[in-house]
Amino acid sequence: MNRSVLGAALALLVAAAPLSAALAEDMPTPPPPRGARHCPDNPAGTYRFFEKSGQTEQDKARLEQLAPLARQQSFLCILAFDNPAQWQTRRMAVRRVKWVMDILTGNGVPRSIIGIEFRPAQLDPEAMRQVQVILGR
Repeated sequence: MNRSVLGAALALLVAAAPLSAALAEDMPTPPPPRGARHCPDNPAGTYRFFEKSGQTEQDKARLEQLAPLARQQSFLCILAFDNPAQWQTRRMAVRRVKWVMDILTGNGVPRSIIGIEFRPAQLDPEAMRQVQVILGR
């Protein structure tokens, strides 16, 4: 009896899969909310930063080159990939966010469209509060 119930449930799921896929295609994807901390994986306007580096002249040049493109976006997400141990220190995280924001806003990118997501590290609540202040939230 359990097998027949499981088989019926599986058949129902298989039949419903094309319908849910069709419904998902018809629904437009909403833009990320302004000021969101969390960023979609690969949206237009996502820029991966700090993958294996820090606050170098090369990073500064990359951000300055990004600024004209970023000004055309409604949302810019900086994905901060780095050594988790460094990002977990409040002072380092806050310093880097301020550094990124100073370069981008100094090159005309509106503060309101910038979001920063830390991967893979999670900051402590006080560090996140300080980051939100820097982002103007």
